[in-house]
Amino acid sequence: MVGTKKQWLAFYPEERPILADFVVDEQPEGVITSFYADKYQKSELIEGAYEALDFFPSLKDGGKWLFFSATPLRDSKGHSTGALETLQDVTGLKSAEEALRESEAKYRGLAENLQDGLFILQGYPYPELKFCNEAFAKMVGYTAEEMMALTIQRYVAPENLEMVADSYRRRLDGEDVPREYEYRVLHKDGKTPVYVNMHAGLVEYQGTKAAIGTVKDITERKRVEKALQQSEEMYRTLFENTGPQ
Repeated sequence: MVGTKKQWLAFYPEERPILADFVVDEQPEGVITSFYADKYQKSELIEGAYEALDFFPSLKDGGKWLFFSATPLRDSKGHSTGALETLQDVTGLKSAEEALRESEAKYRGLAENLQDGLFILQGYPYPELKFCNEAFAKMVGYTAEEMMALTIQRYVAPENLEMVADSYRRRLDGEDVPREYEYRVLHKDGKTPVYVNMHAGLVEYQGTKAAIGTVKDITERKRVEKALQQSEEMYRTLFENTGPQ
């Protein structure tokens, strides 16, 4: 590129100015904005310098994230004579940041509720299970890997399916919906009744809205409640049949 005006060639598929060109030509900031939008900012250290962060898909290995800055070169009278542009490959840093965001979304609830199930749902109109921990999977007789291969229809009871799906869609749409639900899930063996209490919230996962929640097995509590209700009904019937003594 030395001796040519093709400094753009390494970064863009078509001819266009690079950041140093704007600095050399002392272009107004509005012109820079038209090319870089919100990807750039003024340098806090050097007057007349700019810095930016952008992804360049044409670079090798599937593209790279570059942090680059352009600094004016001036003569003794302060006139612009050129610009110095530096570039730093920050692809590894961006990948690490993305991994940390995903980890935070996955494990924040798990760290707080180690004994409870944890899940992340994504997709529309019916949610897909993007992550679940072993505690949740164990409640319904699966491994976490098996659970994430299932559709919601496979593990939510038919009588609760539309309620769960509708609450999920409304949550993603920004509506004010309850954070707590109780419903029945389908065990792998097809026989064992399992009831759960779910607390759900909204997060961003891999750049897209998702529902995150914790699940507690309340099957035993529901069994006791049913037994108490049956006992109450039995004694009420007995009292009505025998009358006062």
